[in-house]
Amino acid sequence: MENFLLNCAKEIKFDMNEIGISPTLDGLKKITKNRTSQNNPIITKLVKELNKSSQIKLLTSILCYLMENRYNAKEDDLKDFFNKL
Repeated sequence: MENFLLNCAKEIKFDMNEIGISPTLDGLKKITKNRTSQNNPIITKLVKELNKSSQIKLLTSILCYLMENRYNAKEDDLKDFFNKL
């Protein structure tokens, strides 16, 4: 998951140092693997920034589609998400 987040940050050219996170796998794990990470305002800032990433937007779209079509999701519809890239 951390690698995915790092790739999203690279895509949008977001410098995680700006919010106090080392832009390395180990640096990100120190923040995300903490028990209190759920309430960490730094992670909230990171998520807000990473929402600009096309990868996050794609993941969000797919998850929303799957939730709306819980037992009726169609393979072709899911393929369409990737064909639009």
